[in-house]
Amino acid sequence: MPTINGPWSSDGRVRLVCEYTVNMNSSETQGTFDADILIETKYSMYDSVNSYSISGGLGSASGSFAISHSTGKKSLIKTMRGTKTGNTSISATVSGLEAVSGGKISASFTLLMPETAPRITSFSYRNLQPTSFVADILSYSDNGTPNKTQVQWNTSASTSGADAKDVSGFNDILVSGLAQNKTYYFRMRIATVGYGWGPWTSWKSVKTPADTPNTPRSNWYITGITQTDARVAGMSVSDDGGSAVTEWGVQYNTSKSTSGAKTRNSGSANTGPTLIGLEPNTKYYARIRARNKNGWGDYTDWKAFTTASGILVLHNGVWRTAVPYVKYAGVWRRADIFVRHNGVWR
Repeated sequence: MPTINGPWSSDGRVRLVCEYTVNMNSSETQGTFDADILIETKYSMYDSVNSYSISGGLGSASGSFAISHSTGKKSLIKTMRGTKTGNTSISATVSGLEAVSGGKISASFTLLMPETAPRITSFSYRNLQPTSFVADILSYSDNGTPNKTQVQWNTSASTSGADAKDVSGFNDILVSGLAQNKTYYFRMRIATVGYGWGPWTSWKSVKTPADTPNTPRSNWYITGITQTDARVAGMSVSDDGGSAVTEWGVQYNTSKSTSGAKTRNSGSANTGPTLIGLEPNTKYYARIRARNKNGWGDYTDWKAFTTASGILVLHNGVWRTAVPYVKYAGVWRRADIFVRHNGVWR
């Protein structure tokens, strides 16, 4: 059992000693203590009447007792018993005892009521998503190595109807399957081998963010292509983020780069955005995204298209791009047409 020794008397013959045991209850937050206050003599000693006084966290007691024993023996003065919460210190002072030539002796003892199951002292959340977050323990009391972690969550700070999840070891826990743009409450606890679960933390609130639309499906396309403009069509999303798409946006460039790219928005969920200011007979790349009341979603991959050249012919009532060919070295080859504009051949 734990033993706390007081100082020897001035003549070096007598000292006070505290020997104690602690038994935690099933909740691991309270325990009972038995503290024996003893007098120890370095040499043989006899004193028929000796008084004592005990005060402090162990309780109060006073009385007298007789010392009669040989060298190196301990005599019990008083046993103090009580119940205390875990992880607390208990201080006590013993005084009024007579040493043969050392005068009155006293000692102070501090007993620690251990908290055998660990207690979480700080926790939070991270990686907050529209339908999930990670519950994360930041610190805990060092009472053994945790072998299990648990989280409980609900839409109110209540255990009624709450969901729970536990994992092996000391780990963070992914809480998923939540509704977006909603406030949740969660709490945590940890356990150790042999002592079981420690106490729950208090409840902490977390609000999931609103979601934006998914990246549009890949079946969109560029249509209505002329020499200087085109239009996006066939737009759709697999998930609108819980709020209807309000408009579509397009980004386009002569390369798969955002540097120097132009953007256009449709202003409507029913029509695709128009690409304007294009150059004839030029290859372009475009990508699109969707927007709802929460904001813009992510862009798709780039898609390539080529604007029409400057010559059109009417065929079956439809104006179509005319592709000129010339015969060179006995082979028909496609001819590129250039005009001089502002001093530059285009």
